[in-house]
Amino acid sequence: YFNGAESEYGPQFYEPYAHYTVPIFGVPGNHDGDPEGSESSLQAFMANFCASSPALSPKWAEFNRDTMDQPNCYFTLLSKHATIIGLYSNVPSGGVIQPDQYEWLVGELKAAPAGVPLIVALHHPPYSVDAHHGGSAKMGKLLDTAFMSAGRVPELVISGHVHDAQFFVRELSGKNIGYVVMGCSGYHNTHALAGDAVAGTEITPGVHYEWGYDAGFGFLRLDIIGGVIQGEF
Repeated sequence: YFNGAESEYGPQFYEPYAHYTVPIFGVPGNHDGDPEGSESSLQAFMANFCASSPALSPKWAEFNRDTMDQPNCYFTLLSKHATIIGLYSNVPSGGVIQPDQYEWLVGELKAAPAGVPLIVALHHPPYSVDAHHGGSAKMGKLLDTAFMSAGRVPELVISGHVHDAQFFVRELSGKNIGYVVMGCSGYHNTHALAGDAVAGTEITPGVHYEWGYDAGFGFLRLDIIGGVIQGEF
């Protein structure tokens, strides 16, 4: 979508997902935090994803999808299959995570159950070989610092922001971490990969670009089988 204004939630969210009947957990992006007219930052996102209890929005009741009741714009989702930490990286270029959210992140990493795959999701990607935005070294450094402070490294980091699909493998603390950019799920303005993006290239020490797609739209399905995360684009 182009922006996260309340008036756009019908045509840009509720209608497209009217026949997708499972819950949707939202990780807000930079356009969700951009104030629109008289609306304050994140006002519409909080109303539709962080309501006090699920309910049909009177304005969009025809699509028969309840609002979500996430506890906050950043959150942890616990299940027997995986722990997912969703962050809010705010609006400015490259993202910004304030000290209170950073301290919360370190605490959630420490508390994440052992033996269950850990996934971290945020809007701005630490790594990207696209020709438009590029990766956010700032977000990469912040995540690394949090991982080291908590003594817990995730299996997977998922981002959006860049309107194509990319996959990286990162070695950290003796462990291979997958970094996924998945931003080609429907917005018409797709982003091309850089002309010199070659699979297998080490783009920065310990980080290898493995795969990318910029020829159209797509989405990622993840399955967790026996504690192993498998992905299909």
